[in-house]
Formats: sequence, structure tokens, C-alpha cells
Amino acid sequence: MNKSQAGAIVWLQSAADYLAKTTFESCAGGVDVQQRYNDQLDAAAAPKSQNGWPNTTGINVSQPVQYWDNATSTFSATCVPTTKLEQITLQVKSPSGSYSHSLVIVKSNG
Repeated sequence: MNKSQAGAIVWLQSAADYLAKTTFESCAGGVDVQQRYNDQLDAAAAPKSQNGWPNTTGINVSQPVQYWDNATSTFSATCVPTTKLEQITLQVKSPSGSYSHSLVIVKSNG
């Protein structure tokens, strides 16, 4: 792992910390929760990129948000409007696309 890759992992963790503190977004009413969380990251005061990486490359919610289903005790891409837990996958990708790293977090509403 080189210095740039190590920096990207730290940057990704910072984004996860930021997202953990933002408002919980419910999927009720057909809301695109993945897009809402990406919008929150875009609006964040945190750096949009790390040294040497353009702003168009960066951190995003890379997969659809998963919702905890109490009935099956699993996360699923199917909206569960009453869920209190969401599984969110964040990803950082290098400008060349040669390196990427993902981090999965669970966000709680309550």
C-alpha cells in the first residue's frame, strides 16, 4: 500500500464519520436514499478529494442502501419504511481507477 492509498483510506473513514452524524434518511415514499446520502457527502464541509486527486473522483455511496428487515433479520435493498438500521457502502476510487477501497457502515435511527 502506498502513501496515496493509505491517505484514501483515512479520507474514506472521515466520510463515514461525517455520514454517521447526518440525518437518517427514510426510504418511505419512494425516496432515493442512496442519492440523498451522496448529496449530503457532496455538501459536506469535509474535503471533496485528497491531495492529487481531482474533485470528480472521490467518495460516494457506491451501492443501493440496504434496509434492516426485522421479519427476516437481514439487510435487503427492498425499502422497509419503519427500519431503524441502514447498511451503507462507501467507496473511494483513484483517478486512474486502478485503486478503490470500500467501507460498509450501519446507520441507526434511534
